[in-house]
Amino acid sequence: MRTSRGLFHRLPPTAYGLLLALAAGCPSSPDLPLPRDVPREDARDVGPTCDPGCTDTDGGVELTCCANGCVDLHSDLFNCGTCDNECPLGEECQAGICYTPECNPVCLSVQECCGGDCKDPMSDDLNCGDCGNECDAPLRCVGGVCQCGSGATARVCTPSQECCPSGCVDLETDANNCGACGASCGGLPCTAGRCSCGSTTCMTGQTCCDPEDGLCADLSSDTAHCGGCLTSCDPDRSTGCVDGACMCGAEEQCPSGTSMYPLCHDWPVTPPHRCCSGECVRIDDFSCSRCGQVCMGGTECSPSIGLFSCVFSCEVPSG
Repeated sequence: MRTSRGLFHRLPPTAYGLLLALAAGCPSSPDLPLPRDVPREDARDVGPTCDPGCTDTDGGVELTCCANGCVDLHSDLFNCGTCDNECPLGEECQAGICYTPECNPVCLSVQECCGGDCKDPMSDDLNCGDCGNECDAPLRCVGGVCQCGSGATARVCTPSQECCPSGCVDLETDANNCGACGASCGGLPCTAGRCSCGSTTCMTGQTCCDPEDGLCADLSSDTAHCGGCLTSCDPDRSTGCVDGACMCGAEEQCPSGTSMYPLCHDWPVTPPHRCCSGECVRIDDFSCSRCGQVCMGGTECSPSIGLFSCVFSCEVPSG
């Protein structure tokens, strides 16, 4: 009868080692993955289990063999910078350093963290395409690029164009935006950024109000052509033309009353006013022909027909 010793002597060396390993209760291969319930400190004692080379074949990133396998120390939350250096909850691993992100919670994949807030770089006018890239009005952020207009009409203006509320225009030739956005030539041609007005070329920002006489006017400040060529400001009811509107100080031009010239004697339901020191003051017995004039000696403030306007003066009542 053969002894067990003789059997062992006849086994190949590799098989003999396998029997010894089984008898000792050890794993048959050191390349088997560690159980997920092994504590981190115990896993370090057992040692790493990595594939040969430890290289990211897809991205060509150099990986490091740690206790839980091949990892990228630059971005791995559990092995940040060095093996087993776990980043605290709420932190991220970037360039091998644990840090608290500026935006917490982390922004969506279509967003960017700008100044602590999550912004959409495709549509945010203050962060268009990248944080801090602001689109100056009237430009709008469309598809991550500052464009003129919105929706289907949005586009990038050429170097010779300017973005106006009406879209991309050439200020040198556009008759509706001649030299500046909104500067209309009134149907006349625009040449080199100036409106042709008969024999005159209007300055930038002016409008041709009378091509026969070559009359150009700045509708934003001209009291005789305020907001329109045929609109004038009443010097008794206003202090000037501001941004195309007749103003009395910080208020609109004072009301003239519901009855207009030449119906001066039809006393209006809404009394007329005069602009005094930047404020609208009612025309009455205490402020008649001029600011602060009081009617005395039994007289009262009465209107009469003047040259193209109603004139107020202190008169003795008739009858």
